[in-house]
Amino acid sequence: MLRARLVDAVMVGLCLGTLTACNSQPEREYLLPRTLCGLKVPDSLYAPLFRPGSKVDVEQDHAWGGRSEYGSQGCTYFVDGDFAVRISGDWRYSRENSRPTLPLAVLGEEPASKPRKYARTYRTATNLGGAAAVLKCSPSGADGPDRYMLQVSVNAYKFAQDWDEAREPLGKLVQAAMAKVEARLPCKGKKPPA
Repeated sequence: MLRARLVDAVMVGLCLGTLTACNSQPEREYLLPRTLCGLKVPDSLYAPLFRPGSKVDVEQDHAWGGRSEYGSQGCTYFVDGDFAVRISGDWRYSRENSRPTLPLAVLGEEPASKPRKYARTYRTATNLGGAAAVLKCSPSGADGPDRYMLQVSVNAYKFAQDWDEAREPLGKLVQAAMAKVEARLPCKGKKPPA
């Protein structure tokens, strides 16, 4: 009788241990960045984009708010060496033919999915691989650039090809980030383009 109870207790323990091990999800063993590339947006907007892993690294570009027309501003995050999130911004000319100046066109260059408009404060588009927003802004007068383009690119694993799941979080993130970038830009007459 004692032996039967002992066997039962061991079996229950093994079953519970197996269920717990099988049901546990991979976890993030690293701390999330306190800011997203130096932008103080709520971490609830970018936390889901950082996959489970043990280490996060960042590659920094130029600082936000510069007047230079060359080079992007922002950074790229990697989790265990794999691309996770990139947020970057750069100046554009609306009359430029070599690079797109509207969010739908920018995202249309990426093969991840067909972009869709995301109407909010800034002219924005989203797709499975990210989001883009544009701000009408001229830092140097009539001969210089007249738009600032902000892009968020993500590792597409996150949304597993679910367009509806990707649209809202990426749209909210690029809107919040653009608001923080706008505050740092040396613009005259800051407003979303028509």
